[in-house]
Amino acid sequence: MGNKVLVYTQALVPLPGLPVSGEGLRAWSLGEGLRAHGFDVAYALPAPLLETLEKSDSGAVAYDPADPGALIESQGADVLLFAQWPLLAACGTGGLPVVLDTYTPLILRQSLAGGTRALDPATKAMAFGKADLLLCTGQRQQSYAQAWQLSAGLRPDDPPAVIVPPALDPEMPAWEPPETPTVVYAAEAAWADPLPGLRVVADLLADRGVLRVLAGGDEGLPPALRGELGEGAHIE
Repeated sequence: MGNKVLVYTQALVPLPGLPVSGEGLRAWSLGEGLRAHGFDVAYALPAPLLETLEKSDSGAVAYDPADPGALIESQGADVLLFAQWPLLAACGTGGLPVVLDTYTPLILRQSLAGGTRALDPATKAMAFGKADLLLCTGQRQQSYAQAWQLSAGLRPDDPPAVIVPPALDPEMPAWEPPETPTVVYAAEAAWADPLPGLRVVADLLADRGVLRVLAGGDEGLPPALRGELGEGAHIE
């Protein structure tokens, strides 16, 4: 078997000039970890997300969301790594070994968020059944994944669900603390109330730091949210 790994993800990985999410960072850390150990790695991202990306040496290739498996043969992949299970469920694998990362519990998250677009548990169980190896970030997630293996009619150890914690480059750039302490909050979770924690941070930074909340789109921080946090800190 060769050593080319094609990493499928629905989220952007850290590419020049583009935003990135936690899912994208996770997929990228897995790919770069494999690259550091001598594997040939390419990232497969949805074509609509890559339309504005300038040509670079990132190794990213575009797949058609309507037929994500169409590029497998042309890429000469030896192993497929899927960062999200809905993508694996919709993708033919060409008989290649399949690794599925279980980083995001999508159905649990959607259930807590009260979303209207339902994800089918049977489809998730089917996706788990297509994998040869499951990756989990920790022990609790491993237990969660094994419960889904049982739902798929599989043994909890077949395929194996192994723990692969989030990875960082061993040669991280040196960090120097800024003159003005700055805390950036950019998360958005419909089921979680961020205000209690943000109030504490705003109070701690009062008159000596900045709380930067990335919310409100082009219009900036909503006035109602600013009022909730108070005026003690420099809030952007």
